[in-house]
Amino acid sequence: MTTNVSNMTIYLARHGQDEDNANGILNGRRRDTPLTIRGKQQAQALSDKIRQFGLQFDSVYSSPLQRARMTADIAVAASNISSIDIVEELSEREFGVMTGVPIAEIADRCGDDDILTTENVTYFLSPEGAETFPELMERAQRVLDYLQDRHVTQKDGATILLVTHGDFGKMFYANFYKLDWRDVLTSFHFDNSDLILCSSKVSSPPKMSDTHIFRSCTAPTTALPKVFCNPTPIVNLQSFLDGPPATLNDDGVSVTAQLIVDSRCHLGECVIYDDRRNTILFTSILERRFHKLDLNTSNGGDSQQQSFDLPKMLCAFGLLDQQDVGYIVAWDDGFQLYDLEGGKPLSPMSDGEVVNRLGLPDRLNDGRVDPTGRRFVCGGCAGSNDPLKVYQCDYDPSSKTLRHRPIVDEIRTTNSICWSNDGKTMYLADSPTRRIDRYDYNFETGLLSNQRELHRKDHGDPDGSVVDAQGFLWNATWRQGKGTGMVDRIDPETGEVVFTVHLPDETSEASCCCFGGPKLDVLFITTAWENLDPQLEPHAGGLYAVKLPTGMSGCPEKRFKI
Repeated sequence: MTTNVSNMTIYLARHGQDEDNANGILNGRRRDTPLTIRGKQQAQALSDKIRQFGLQFDSVYSSPLQRARMTADIAVAASNISSIDIVEELSEREFGVMTGVPIAEIADRCGDDDILTTENVTYFLSPEGAETFPELMERAQRVLDYLQDRHVTQKDGATILLVTHGDFGKMFYANFYKLDWRDVLTSFHFDNSDLILCSSKVSSPPKMSDTHIFRSCTAPTTALPKVFCNPTPIVNLQSFLDGPPATLNDDGVSVTAQLIVDSRCHLGECVIYDDRRNTILFTSILERRFHKLDLNTSNGGDSQQQSFDLPKMLCAFGLLDQQDVGYIVAWDDGFQLYDLEGGKPLSPMSDGEVVNRLGLPDRLNDGRVDPTGRRFVCGGCAGSNDPLKVYQCDYDPSSKTLRHRPIVDEIRTTNSICWSNDGKTMYLADSPTRRIDRYDYNFETGLLSNQRELHRKDHGDPDGSVVDAQGFLWNATWRQGKGTGMVDRIDPETGEVVFTVHLPDETSEASCCCFGGPKLDVLFITTAWENLDPQLEPHAGGLYAVKLPTGMSGCPEKRFKI
């Protein structure tokens, strides 16, 4: 039977992160682990976006596995749905002998002939006892037939939510649009709590991510296209930028930032100011999204804030010197010149291993262009037990490629990369140590020496930093639900905190900061809601800013030379 789906609009939701996902274990339909705290947050974010987009469902169906059922319960708790129907055939793929196997062992256990490797996932194809993808396509057809039978009397068309799993969801999508299963596996990643629209009423199949907007997944095997997300700035930017400095708090040595854009980034990071275009730029790492806030207030309204979907996690980036298009970028696994707005590579990836992922959650993290403009310095964030490195990356004009080499051999979580105004001192933090260190920086070689401690945090971990025009270091403090986030202004000689910018009480994860605006007298701060309860910190992940007191201002961001 071939189902006529013209009268149904179906949304596919993948469950939030479960314990096996977090631990890098293949689960399948025979392992039934619950959602992690992060998974519950993802399910709540999915619920928020369903409400934000005004989606209403006639029926909701879920896989019987608890990770899907928990996601479904949270996602529709505030809707008009009174019950969720459990459908066995929405279960995850049967993994056979791969059930319970570490993701890192897929290639070794299956061999090159029985795997399909994409940018995000290595798929096993037909190990002993596992469902094949064509068999999953057949199961998806049975689910479609079932839905058609149940909703045949709804002549105006039923709107349905299916809460399911990664492999089955992609095969349902392939079956619905009559696409080749290999093309679907390689065209996009169906991540935890993503939402995909299946409807014959649209000319191309759009996707909605767990945080913001419908994200187009058009023709398979093509690059992910540009996306626009327009949460309107919640303050009048012109009045804010032209207005007076913030009022000092009662202690006389601090001010409080205010929310500028309610961007709800899972992990907002690497905020920098492009002085040529008068724009604030930042990344939402885990959501693979690049944000751009236009400070040219004459543009007005919703056009001020845009977001762009990316093929990988963008961990850090820098401006280019000779051209306005493109950036030096640190993806989760390497370096590249890339047009983030246009979605186009401008160079190959740098040669050589940067992060050997092997299914582990290791990636690059904080980075910045050095004072000479010849190097981009960036280090790792270790999600596994092995420490990573800090690298310097430069451009070879003869081969038109990027090259990198390590300059720090062992680090857990790289942060605070920036330089003194004379360029002779580089600041660097390994966040779990709560220390910010300073090093002598060699202009000619880019190598470090003479490590010594500058500052140690009493509460929270040091995250991103920037140096002001007066030579003081400003450091964002990551407190992860254990107090109000802040940015400290630190004396470069004594290491003492001399001034503080507080976030509002309900926001604890300050992640990075930069100076922006035509006079470089506004401090912009990215935040996150990683491992937090979004109900307790409703504006976590937003972009905050404060107009600084007279006498405090920043320097233009250095640009990478090619």
